[in-house]
Amino acid sequence: MTKLACRMSKALAGESVTLHGTMTPSTNAPEAYCVASTTTLGSFHMSPETKSLLLRFDEEQAWEFPSNFNARDIENRARKVFSELCEAYGKLVFEDWELHQDASFGLAIAFVSHQVKNSLRTTQPTIRFSNFGNLATYTAKELLPNNAGQDILEALKRYGFMYVDSEDLDEPHDGVMSPNKAVSTWWIRYFDWL
Repeated sequence: MTKLACRMSKALAGESVTLHGTMTPSTNAPEAYCVASTTTLGSFHMSPETKSLLLRFDEEQAWEFPSNFNARDIENRARKVFSELCEAYGKLVFEDWELHQDASFGLAIAFVSHQVKNSLRTTQPTIRFSNFGNLATYTAKELLPNNAGQDILEALKRYGFMYVDSEDLDEPHDGVMSPNKAVSTWWIRYFDWL
């Protein structure tokens, strides 16, 4: 069963499903809350290095922010990434702390000029900056121009962020706060609303 099929069956059964990217549902249809993936459940592909990195910043009882959180530093560096990418990719929107409260991430860059709308949702590529460990990821890669991925990775690295592939994060969270339904995946642990 693919991840999408599993999410669909969970949504139809009334269970929560993982949402990646910035999506605005326009109906109550379960499809509005799912993102396709070609990876099959049970064949997780997170490398030991990625797992070690995620575990390193998984602080017990630190839901939204780690004990050494420095909002000003993260925002200054994220805004530099934003400025650099604006020059190359047109209309981008910097989303700050006000838009991402009660979350394990606080800042995002939305590629508004690359969004796709249909009758169910709006999907746009988005870079998210975790509140933990200088981690960053981006979603909806397929909607970006071919060279954008490399440009994003280079900008993140240049300003001290460590990239984690968003697909790797769609695995069960088995860190210090597990088992906990509120933090069921690594995506939620570091890049989503709690």
